Amino acid sequence: MAEIRVFHHDRFLCRAICPELANRTISLKDITAARNARRRELQAQIRQRASVVDRLIEVTDRRSPISVARRVDTR
Repeated sequence: MAEIRVFHHDRFLCRAICPELANRTISLKDITAARNARRRELQAQIRQRASVVDRLIEVTDRRSPISVARRVDTR
């Protein structure tokens, strides 16, 4: 990304251009590959964090009989 638009209080202020990147072009294939790689990274993080939450819930439920009763008695 060689150029960004700068806004201040929701009003356009200026364009900031990186001269080192201004003459580079990125293909659609490269953009798609980068987006897919990032999506895979995020999905892996979500799966990992969900498993941590599941384990935490499991440990908490084993320690507290009240929490088990609350989960059973949800209406």
